[in-house]
Amino acid sequence: MSTNFKTVPNPGKKRTTKGARKPAESAAPAAPPSACGAVKPPSAAATGKPPSATGTGKPPSAAAKTAEPRPRRPVAADERRRMIAETAYFIAEREHFRADPAWCWLQAEREIDGKVVVK
Repeated sequence: MSTNFKTVPNPGKKRTTKGARKPAESAAPAAPPSACGAVKPPSAAATGKPPSATGTGKPPSAAAKTAEPRPRRPVAADERRRMIAETAYFIAEREHFRADPAWCWLQAEREIDGKVVVK
């Protein structure tokens, strides 16, 4: 008689495999990170450049420099409704059509109202 479910091993029993090596029997010691090709970036003093504000070494992006929000585009009421309906469909699709349709519609309204204004 066979069963169609997995059995759970005894949590108190230690599992071993045949031919498994103990850590002391390993063939070669682990290499230090510097030997594996990991390279530290040069320090700010070595390069002569000041470190960036973000600490990543990359200059801040243009979007981070501008604090002004984008102006909202004026659209007609029927165009706004069509945009909301289309966005709500894609939100529902992203949720595999398991989400409440009213929730999807409200999410779409928030998203579209942040981009457009009714004429």
